[in-house]
Amino acid sequence: MSSITATSYEELPYDGYAFPVTHPDALAVAGTLRGMVPAPIETCRILELGCANGGNLIPMAYGLPNSRCVGIDLSPRQIADGQTVVDDLGLNNITLRAMSILDVGSEFGEFDYIICHGVFSWVPRIVQDKILAICRQNLAPNGIAYVSYNTYPGWHFRGMIREMMNFHVQPFGTVKERVQHSRAFLNLMAKIWDHQDPDSAIARCLKDEAEDLEKARDSYVFHEHLEDCNEPLYFQEFNSRAESHGLQYLWESKGSALARSLPEEELRVLDSLSDDLIRQEQYFDFLRRRVFRRTLLCRQEHLLIRVPNALPVRDWQVTSHAKPVPDTPDFDSVLPVEFRTPDGVTLTTNRPLMKRLLGSLFDWFPQSVSITDLWKAWQVDAERFASDVIAQEPIQTIENLTQELLVLFLSDIIELHLQLPPFVTEVSKRPVASALARHMARRSVNVTNLRHFTMEMNNFERLVLMRLDGTRTVEDVLQSLLADVEEGRMSLEARGSNVSSVEAARELMSNALNSALSSLASRALLVG
Repeated sequence: MSSITATSYEELPYDGYAFPVTHPDALAVAGTLRGMVPAPIETCRILELGCANGGNLIPMAYGLPNSRCVGIDLSPRQIADGQTVVDDLGLNNITLRAMSILDVGSEFGEFDYIICHGVFSWVPRIVQDKILAICRQNLAPNGIAYVSYNTYPGWHFRGMIREMMNFHVQPFGTVKERVQHSRAFLNLMAKIWDHQDPDSAIARCLKDEAEDLEKARDSYVFHEHLEDCNEPLYFQEFNSRAESHGLQYLWESKGSALARSLPEEELRVLDSLSDDLIRQEQYFDFLRRRVFRRTLLCRQEHLLIRVPNALPVRDWQVTSHAKPVPDTPDFDSVLPVEFRTPDGVTLTTNRPLMKRLLGSLFDWFPQSVSITDLWKAWQVDAERFASDVIAQEPIQTIENLTQELLVLFLSDIIELHLQLPPFVTEVSKRPVASALARHMARRSVNVTNLRHFTMEMNNFERLVLMRLDGTRTVEDVLQSLLADVEEGRMSLEARGSNVSSVEAARELMSNALNSALSSLASRALLVG
């Protein structure tokens, strides 16, 4: 390992964020649907390999106070940064250690969930093998491991770009210099190719990558493209290596939307090529030029079911942030309405009751709804329509509803949950934001909510959020903000001009505060 790589995480720490797909709630749902009986989320044991500054693990420990969390990372600086947060929050169910993955042994004990995000492809083969060994050695009998990695064939294109960037930055010594010059070089190459041969595959790849890296953080650019080690592999190769360690493929953490997004004719062709799950997954990667996987593994002893089991879904919770398009859709007619998730997954339906169900889930988000309550709401909505409309509706029983919700989950339109996070969506007289969010708001515009999503705040929302410790009424918060204006720590403007009138300042600030409080409540950041 070169000296610049050995110290890169000290010079440019990786920005730690929460990844919802790694949360035990998501892993347990996947395992249960395939026939496993995962450990209860509330009291589970979690190990994260390569936890950086704990940006993913600390929110889990905070949201699951009866769990036991252990995170390790090679970078002492990142572990120290994370420990500061742990100490400030007074968390006693999490341990962060600066150490090598190679040093993890059986003395670490067993874990119900092992997470390794953004590490596998960026470490040497010996460390990759150790990761898989830990996923067997330290995984509880009903445990689930999450491992993400770069994949071929998609990374053949990105690998070409990475090689070009690494060649260009050879003369530059520091991490920051390499990031700066790699960005400039990639932009230059993209412009030249766009001028010479804009319709070529290389031109499109260069342009897409340049646009993505222009918006990306410096830490991502360096650790994704300029580190010494970045070794993508084919899914089938990863699976073979996992099997050699006594593990088996469970699922992808984001369901199977990739398969369901294919036209029926293509699905039939792929089914004719193989009925083996692993080979089918590899064919999907070929067809979609997949660049990244989030694979779930379990012990080989489990007899997994191929078709997901809908029976346990009936006792779960549902959320969805698939937004109806347009904003004022017609739910009561048979005209089609499109629902679109933030990730770009879409579903179009002309079924009035299904339109109303998805619309209600979007309105209720981030709150979750039990299947039982959804069925009650479905029955109430059904009374709005004539008998001939209801007769054509395929959902006639709660079992029908459960089965259709499973299909929507597999299509990434809804999410299924076992856990009910303790947040509120109504603003109380003495609003309280989560201690984690308040702590993060003091340091960054990005905070993690109780759904394990990273939320970006504007500066005013941060100022409000930091004050919501339960000791102030809404009026108290308003007065403290007005005091900041009066004492020059904040300025108030309306239509580009400073506000001088006391009455106007109060009205403007009150409106802004109410808007900010509503926004924080709608993003699962308030606990009281």
